Amino acid sequence: MDLYGVSVRGLLVALIGFALTRFTVTLAATETTREFLFTGLIPLVVGLSLTAFGVVLAVGTYDELLLQKTLRWCLLGTGSMSILVVVTVVGVEPDVLTDPTVVREQTYLSNFLIGGSVGGALTGLYAARAARQRETLTQQTNRLVVLNRLLRDKVINSAMAIKGHADVLQDGLNDDSVDVVGRQADSIVQVIENVKYLSETADTDDISLGPVDVGNCVESELDTLESLNSDVDCSFDGPDEPVEVRANSQLAEVFRHLFENAVEYSDADTPRLAVSIEASRTTATVHVRDNGPGLSDEQQALLERGEIAEYDDPTTGFGMNIVRLLVEGFDGRIETSVDEDGTTVSVQLPRVAGDALEEGRRPRRRACRRQRLLLPSRSDWLRG
Repeated sequence: MDLYGVSVRGLLVALIGFALTRFTVTLAATETTREFLFTGLIPLVVGLSLTAFGVVLAVGTYDELLLQKTLRWCLLGTGSMSILVVVTVVGVEPDVLTDPTVVREQTYLSNFLIGGSVGGALTGLYAARAARQRETLTQQTNRLVVLNRLLRDKVINSAMAIKGHADVLQDGLNDDSVDVVGRQADSIVQVIENVKYLSETADTDDISLGPVDVGNCVESELDTLESLNSDVDCSFDGPDEPVEVRANSQLAEVFRHLFENAVEYSDADTPRLAVSIEASRTTATVHVRDNGPGLSDEQQALLERGEIAEYDDPTTGFGMNIVRLLVEGFDGRIETSVDEDGTTVSVQLPRVAGDALEEGRRPRRRACRRQRLLLPSRSDWLRG
């Protein structure tokens, strides 16, 4: 949530710190210097620190989960402490609600509000870290399950084909069988290489990522789609200036699967595909809109949260899993929306950090060309 390039959540944290610090400043105006040094200096410093921390969150590039958790817990800490302060003041001075003088005498209790807000902010940071760790562990577990199924499915199918044609070759040379054996052997090698790549992307620190112009990537895949499907109606709406995200050449594979799925399973006379790019300070979101029958609830859960069935489910296929695994490798997110007119799949990717684009430090831009990931021959995007 940004406003003119500034995170609103971070700004709210800063405003909370600033507002609570004003109470401490009131202490400085009503008490002696000695009293203030003992009772107000530390809360003043802590409150100003919270304000500065909020400003850093507002202008910096931080994960949305961290911003959400920090603001939520900061508000919760401030609200909880406010209730305790009100109950304490009313219990000690019943006339506090009608006598402004009594209110000023109890101003020192506002220091507890600062403590509650700072404690809540720190709790939010810890909660965001714990949530991210749980999410990472879940993603890695699901990744291993998917890769195991992919490897087992493709290798077993290829091995069975090789075995069958090997029996044919025992009766004599057959050119068709020789070709099939060669293709299936190459297929096994390709799948193993792809599984290796996808397993390495489980940790983005272990793969090479750099700036990729997502607009060029999307346009290239749309051009390829239109060249292969003359009856498809495609439209693209993107910013004029380059929008660089942190990814690699496999980003094109994400859009290839999304575009091909939208066209292949459209039940309309003329398949329509509307693609747009929405850029913010920290992210770039590619919206892919089709006029098909819509993804099922299971398919949406798979794309958005990585929820996979306990047993193999051909209705989900491997294509959606590949898209999800690649986007996770880029530290991105996927959202879906289904209505009576079709499906919208939104792929949100982190933009390249500003400090990486400084003069003399700009990383080499990656070309958006990919090595096609070979998937099992069964339908990857079967709709329910």
